Amino acid sequence: MKILSRGDRISEGHYTVHSRFERVVNYNSNCKLLSFVSAAIGNGPVNIVIESKLRALPAEILILPDKFVFGIESIDISDIPVYDSKLKILHSEQTILKENLDALKQTLASHASEYSLAFLFDEQRKLNFATGFEKNLLETFENAIAQLRKGEIEPGIQKLSGLGQGLTPAGDDFIVGILLALNLTDAFSGNEKSRELQMRIKSMAQTKNLISQSSIVHAADGYFAEIVKIFAQSFCNKRFSENDALILQLLNVGESSGADMLSGFLFTFVSDKFHGLQVKI
Repeated sequence: MKILSRGDRISEGHYTVHSRFERVVNYNSNCKLLSFVSAAIGNGPVNIVIESKLRALPAEILILPDKFVFGIESIDISDIPVYDSKLKILHSEQTILKENLDALKQTLASHASEYSLAFLFDEQRKLNFATGFEKNLLETFENAIAQLRKGEIEPGIQKLSGLGQGLTPAGDDFIVGILLALNLTDAFSGNEKSRELQMRIKSMAQTKNLISQSSIVHAADGYFAEIVKIFAQSFCNKRFSENDALILQLLNVGESSGADMLSGFLFTFVSDKFHGLQVKI
């Protein structure tokens, strides 16, 4: 097995397979996630990027400080590059924030998947929710968002947690987007004003979904997948255009996961109930 890189938030332990997909194999150890992924997925806090075929991975893996153990086989990992998942904003240009948020809003409206939470920024998208089940789901999302808009953070987050379908529910992805935005508002303001709120959200958003829980916990602590880090760092100092390649790349993550995360990100910046920057777009 050829390992290209490993995440910096991987915990030691005995892992058993959780789920298998074409480009990802997820493992679980006492509610800790570990993901073996292809290079197309790339780096993440708990990702091990490999060149080998994922289907050959065993059902159990032991992670030790200096090696991975597969049955009687072990791999020395001391020389394998470690991905630094901590989001660091070294430079920010607040003057371009409004332009970038506007570009993000326009791109969400035109390119987000039809059942994503991008309906928050384009009323016409609500028409996609046509069946009785879909309409009920839409109403629940709207109620949760309405609570956040009123400053009722705890019930709003708790209602969003685990809400939706798919490998990672839309509500969980939206929460990750909120946490990403709060990390950036601290960078723009030059302080950690929202740090306490991030910790509260992490506590409120407890979910039994292993993958969502891992993403939320790491996002609250400022750790993100490389694709998200690049987007966030660029967002702070590079003017985005409508249909910008970095936005479109995130929109292609999952069925609607990327769109739902970006919807939570945008919502946080335009809301005055979070401890960040309110920007009218």
